[in-house]
Amino acid sequence: MQYRHIGGPVGVDQRLTIYEDGQAQLEEHHRSRAATELTISAENLAQIRDALDQIPEESWSGAPALALVKAKAAARQTLAAWFRSRPDPTRFELRKGGRAIAGEVGEASEADNARALLDEVRIDAIRRAEQQQPT
Repeated sequence: MQYRHIGGPVGVDQRLTIYEDGQAQLEEHHRSRAATELTISAENLAQIRDALDQIPEESWSGAPALALVKAKAAARQTLAAWFRSRPDPTRFELRKGGRAIAGEVGEASEADNARALLDEVRIDAIRRAEQQQPT
């Protein structure tokens, strides 16, 4: 599964990939450092899987619907830049299999529990990367 954290005032682009065996990789495309590798404990992996399984089926979209969400976000970002009405919001994308959920951070979502667990892994990976390769 993949979890992407993008946008916001500093323009982050973080992609967390978690594999079935608990191996994980965080790529920070807004920074010029190598990907961070880590292993998720079996307990945390089970919690993440359970949280993903709790998301109602109708909350997940296929690729065409996700493309529409991305297009709307890009249009909003462009308009915000033109009018400076609000900063670029931080967004998320969560992909599992051929399905996806996308939205803005801070807005209620059926994926909130899963996102909270994934954010813990993402932040842990960022801390490890800072220790290994300070920016």
